[in-house]
Amino acid sequence: MSFFTRDLMSLFNAVEALAQVQLTATANGVVVDTHDYNTVAFLVQLGDIATADASHYFTITAEEGDAANLSDAVAIPTARRLGPALVINLTSQANSVLETGYAKGTKRYMRLVFTETGTADADVSALALLGGNDTSWSPRS
Repeated sequence: MSFFTRDLMSLFNAVEALAQVQLTATANGVVVDTHDYNTVAFLVQLGDIATADASHYFTITAEEGDAANLSDAVAIPTARRLGPALVINLTSQANSVLETGYAKGTKRYMRLVFTETGTADADVSALALLGGNDTSWSPRS
């Protein structure tokens, strides 16, 4: 008997959104191609955080555009954010994961932006989980 079912692996495609790096200044993540997907969830992995407090922190936002290098990047409107705003502002956030997501608009490419205020210092990496495509059903027998 053949039937269709969903399994976790068929629901999303994971791609790198930021290679592991010690952030000490404002930085852009990797450009993510969202072609054929409707939503993007970002998982931000925090390692050691040397400096983060009310005066020294990173605000994490996302940009989108049509150019593959995002030379036409614009901030994604807050209304399309599907999760919380992300801020690295506590040393107690070390060794944790932050998550947020965005409903896809009409632009094809996205990236995370890490904007520093003060002199923050954190070990960070990120993944983009692309979901909501029409191929998310997998046949099982």
